[in-house]
Order: sequence, then C-alpha cells, then structure tokens
Amino acid sequence: MEEHAIVYKQSYSQFKSELDYELNKAAQGFVRIGYLLKQARDTDVLKDSPYQNVVEFAEAEYNLDKTTVSRFMSIHDRFGDPKDPEQLQEKYRAFGIKKLAMMLTLPDKLNEVLTDDYSAAEIKTIKDEVDEEKKITPIEVMTEDAPKAQEDLSILAKVLYQIGEAAPEMMEQLLELDYLGVNTTTQMLLETLAPAGQKMYMARVPAAGKYALNINGDRISMIDIRSNTTQQYTGEDISNALNELYRMAWGMGAGPESGKKIWESIWMKDFPVVKTAAVAQVQPKKESKVQPSKKEEKKSPEISPKSPERSPNSPEKKEAQGTMEYQKAEILAEPPVEEEKSLKEQITEEETDDRYEYYEPETTIEGLVELLMDYEVAVKKEEKQTGKNPMYVSVDIDEGFAASIYNAIKELQYMQKIGGHRR
Repeated sequence: MEEHAIVYKQSYSQFKSELDYELNKAAQGFVRIGYLLKQARDTDVLKDSPYQNVVEFAEAEYNLDKTTVSRFMSIHDRFGDPKDPEQLQEKYRAFGIKKLAMMLTLPDKLNEVLTDDYSAAEIKTIKDEVDEEKKITPIEVMTEDAPKAQEDLSILAKVLYQIGEAAPEMMEQLLELDYLGVNTTTQMLLETLAPAGQKMYMARVPAAGKYALNINGDRISMIDIRSNTTQQYTGEDISNALNELYRMAWGMGAGPESGKKIWESIWMKDFPVVKTAAVAQVQPKKESKVQPSKKEEKKSPEISPKSPERSPNSPEKKEAQGTMEYQKAEILAEPPVEEEKSLKEQITEEETDDRYEYYEPETTIEGLVELLMDYEVAVKKEEKQTGKNPMYVSVDIDEGFAASIYNAIKELQYMQKIGGHRR
C-alpha cells in the first residue's frame, strides 16, 4: 500500500461513510436536476426566456449537451419516487450516481432484484452481459442450435446446466450435496449457491437467450433478459431441476458416487483442472456476487492467406515478371519443326503424352490477364506512334476470358504439332 505523510484523523469506516453520504446526495441531486429539466420540457416555464426548448436552454445556460440532458431526465424517470417526484425512490437512495447511471440500460425486472450491496464493478459485469445479449437479434436466437438431449428440460434445468458448465466447482458441491447428501435441506442448497447470502448467475441458453438467476437469502428469482419477465422459484424447485439433469445423464439407474463423476456424467467431459500458482499469503479476495455466463468459443472463418504486397523491384516481382515473359514467348513462339510421324506414332504419343495439360484459372490466369493487358496497351501505343490502325479487338479482360484464350492457344499448338484434331 502506498504510504502518505498526511495522517487522516478518522477511521476508514468513518471516511467511507462520509463519502457514501455525499455520493448519495449527488444521486439525489441528479434526480432533482432531472425533475427540473422535465419541468422546462413539459411546462411553459421557458415562455419568458429567449429559449425555444429545454435543450437550447440547458446548453446555453449550463453547457449541458442533449445527451446529458436526456440522461438526467432518464434517471428521474427510472428512479424518481412517484409519490414525491423530486426525490429518489427509497430503495435506490443508497446506490450512488455511478451505479444508477449503469442501471439506466438494465431491464426493470433486473433492477428490482439488485441491492446497494452490489458494487459498481459487479453492476458493470451485469450491464456487459445485458449489452452482449442486445447484440443478438430475435431471429438469430430462433435459429440457434439447441442440444437435442435438453429438449425436454425445464428452463430452470437448462439454466442450471449452463451455470454448472461456467462454475464447475460450485456445481460439484451442489450435486454432491443434493444427490449424495444425507438429510440435505433446501437451505443447504441455497447456501451452496450463494455462500454470502446474495449471488447472481448469468446464463445463456441456446435458442432461448440470456437469464439471470438471482439468490437473495431464501428468495430465488430468474429474470428473462430478453422479455423482461421474472419467475419465482424455491429451493425445492432447484432440487427438482437437478433431478432432470440426473435423468438426462443416466436415466432411472444409479448414478456415480462422487460430485466430480456426477458432473462428468452430465456434461460428458473431464472435470476441469484448476491450476493454482504458489503465491505469498495475502488477504483473501472477496468473492464476487455476480457469476458471468460461459462465453462460447467462436470459430473464425477459414480465409486463404493473402499474398503480401510486393514492391516493383523485389526479387519475387522480378521472378514473376520473368515467368510471365517466358509464358508470353512460349505462347507466341512458332511450334518446333518435327519429323513427320506415322498416324500410329501420333496416336501412341497422344495417349501417353502427359506434358500436355489445360491450365486452370486459379494457377496461371493472373499472369495471363496481365500479359493480355500488356499486349493491348502495346498495340494501342503502336497505333498512336505509327498512325496505323492494327487489327485487334478491344475486350474486357477477366479470368474467364483469359482462361479461354490460354487453353485455346495451347490447343492450337498441340493440333499444329500433331497435324490434326484432338480426340
């Protein structure tokens, strides 16, 4: 910890209490500001002013842009007390402005289960999960592939399945307690799910969307993020949903005899090994009240590697140019004069000659396109210099045209070579 020469006269708890008070006052002030701006928007209070509307007024008088004005009014809309519009709702008075600003974009049903015990970082995690789900369209959700083995599971069982994959160590304890435990109570299950009394698990179910399973003491609620609806559950419902996972894994027979083996039977893979490095003894890190959803690994589409750009004077470019010149000379050269062969020798040579081949566009056409373009440019240059009109046809060069020309030239060369047509 950084050392300071100035000694604060009060304890940390006193200091934090004072700062919390001031921040809560600031949140209250934000609500009142939102209330007053709404008065400027909804009443005729600006009739004697030089301003046409609340945005013009706020920007000129207080340098508040349109977005900031909207945020102030939104905070009032979401968190103002309906009975006393100038005040924060009592349940939100301890949150502070930073948390309330992030909660603006959360579904109402999700805000209802949050308490001021959630830190700003934990609310940020929840907000990120919600924002991530907003990026997925309803049609994309409908077309997602759902595991066939889970078709008959209840939505609570499907959510627990996703939670168990994201938090295997917690789920191992829960399975061992529920399936193998003696005199296990629902309260014991809830304490395993939420050791500190409060816990929110984010889980994304394929073809259904994202859910938040919230445990607060003995109250269990599950919020559907997409529809902004809530379903209440009990500890008994949790146990019944786990039984659905058991039946999915091994039917009505006897299951494994340890939490790890139960987990492996349900998720059909080895229990993950948690690697821990040796570190100096420090104060244990406080467990977060939010468990993020398991992130799906997205496969990147296979893309053919793009050839690097080459400078005109690079060795690779010169080599390519040399090859192109060779191809040009090969195509335009007169075929070699050979001794006349009998028809039998011609047929035999044709059947066994593997030197002849058609050139596919993807292997040789790029060079031929460049070659043909160079040829057309040279003809036009000659016409301009000499004033003569040589016979040539101007065409749009593409790969299909180049392939046709190249194969036709090779065909003509071969026919001229054997003195007839290819069979």
